Amino acid sequence: MNKQEYLNKRNTLLAKMRELIENNASDDEINDVKGEIETLDNNLRTQATRMANMNALADNAIVSNLEDSSVVVEVVGSSNVGGVANGGTDVLTHYDNAFAKMMMGVPMNTAETAAFAQFNPSFSNDVNTAANNPAVIPAQRAEEIWSEMRASHPIIEAITPKHFAGTFEFMKGEIKDSDNEWYDETDTVDESEFKSGLVSLTGCELSKTVPISWKLKKMSVKDFYNWLVRELGAKMGDALAKGYIMGLGKPGDGENFKPQPKGIITELKNEAGTPQIVTYVEGEELAYSLLTTARGKIKSGYVPAVYASSETIWGTLANILDKVGRPIFINDPLGKGVGSILGSIVKEESAIPAGCVLFGDAVKGYEANVADDMSVTIEDKPTQRKTNYVGYMIVDGAPRTSKAFSYIMPATEAAVADNGQTEE
Repeated sequence: MNKQEYLNKRNTLLAKMRELIENNASDDEINDVKGEIETLDNNLRTQATRMANMNALADNAIVSNLEDSSVVVEVVGSSNVGGVANGGTDVLTHYDNAFAKMMMGVPMNTAETAAFAQFNPSFSNDVNTAANNPAVIPAQRAEEIWSEMRASHPIIEAITPKHFAGTFEFMKGEIKDSDNEWYDETDTVDESEFKSGLVSLTGCELSKTVPISWKLKKMSVKDFYNWLVRELGAKMGDALAKGYIMGLGKPGDGENFKPQPKGIITELKNEAGTPQIVTYVEGEELAYSLLTTARGKIKSGYVPAVYASSETIWGTLANILDKVGRPIFINDPLGKGVGSILGSIVKEESAIPAGCVLFGDAVKGYEANVADDMSVTIEDKPTQRKTNYVGYMIVDGAPRTSKAFSYIMPATEAAVADNGQTEE
């Protein structure tokens, strides 16, 4: 099994496990998937360890004596090479240390060098002095960065991307209300009732840089990973969340912006007649009726959450009263969000503009794909005595249907969109 096959299978199982948890599946069902993930991990560890031990035997053997047609072999450095036979740790642990040392400019030992080369076979420079080469992040650390991104942005938490290397295609659209006819085997299904279209996720380059001074870089491996996860998670998360919500998609003729995921709000604003958008006069308070109208625009079958900035939630939504003067916001700091409105969980999402509110079922209503998993490149800046770590991955996304979403925004913002101007 190669690296990409392993990651594809693992991410598919993780997505399945997340779906089971969200749908309150039984412990037995969840544990079955958990067991499949653990088995997959263990199989890769076993394969990697066996390969490292085989390479050690093949490359480091020295014939030290010949006697009665038998060969006595001395294995050089076997205690450093993934050494299961010698009580050492496995290749994945060696690679975890090797990646950090490469990033920090610290020399690797023999086992770490071998592990690094195994996971980065196309590395062009000496692994102990490498620069300007993308290195694969250890799976555990990549998941920690994704966890940081999900914790900071609930829209990322809701969208579980596929991990398909290449162009990922899906059908978008919804079934009309008349599509509830029953058929028997002699009938021809009326496919004209399906309103759909093929969407191709071709991939957009997401790259963010986090700098570190040479003085600060002299830290322990543990502290380095804590720092890298926090910094890359924040920058990559901010950019990806904005892409999912406000991304402009692919540039057309005469447009010169960089390719981005197609954002949910962008999709709603571009839809003819903007049926999923509710506007209000800027400067006036959000009315209870605006929220009920927006909630009513979500098609049955979708379970929307409410996404808004902290400023909008606590400055506006928490103060809205119903027709008899009762607050409609129910505080719930121990739940999945910060509260609920009209039966929908309210989640703080900084990528939503202030004064705006997004109702949406991003779990069912948005599709995303990571075509190239996260890697990191080093850019040394000797004259500035600092190092830049450049996180990189190829990701894309687009809404499956506008009917899973609705958006409340000031009327002036709607006018800007209608005039063809681009928001930041």
